[in-house]
Amino acid sequence: MDPIQNPSTEPVAVASEVPVSAPVTDAPVPPPLPSEVPSEPVVEPAVATPIGSDTPIEPIAPQPMLQTPAEPASAPVAPTSPPEHPAPPPPDQQSFVRNLIAKGREVIHRRKQKKLEKILAEIGKRGAITNNGVEQLLRVSDATATRYLAELEREGKVTHEGYGRSLIYIKHYQGPTQ
Repeated sequence: MDPIQNPSTEPVAVASEVPVSAPVTDAPVPPPLPSEVPSEPVVEPAVATPIGSDTPIEPIAPQPMLQTPAEPASAPVAPTSPPEHPAPPPPDQQSFVRNLIAKGREVIHRRKQKKLEKILAEIGKRGAITNNGVEQLLRVSDATATRYLAELEREGKVTHEGYGRSLIYIKHYQGPTQ
């Protein structure tokens, strides 16, 4: 049988009681005591008897639920709007965060300088290096190798010769010192 057209399942009507609250007053209402909270009826399971037993099973009737008069619900607390600007962290925490960020930048700069020095050392050995040579040396992408070589060129440590595939980078000649 199709589960959608099953006639044995019928919607169950559930009556819900909605407590009506009294008008809100400015006087604070004490919270209800735990003894005043209505509890749900406890249904005890029937004792199972073996099949073929001659003793009849008597169902236990649920105890009627005691209804207490509905007390007015505590007045709803007016939601406070969050402040327009969150409070800034204390000054000592701000300086701590700034120090952490500065240390992080310093570590990144130091690592980059090591890589640039490694490129310069390789140029010193070979005499020149290509972009592909930097990729293989440092195990970085094409774009990163290009950025490293451009940085060395900006600093005046290397110059490029050629164009396209024949582009090589050599140490910049600074001439004799005076």
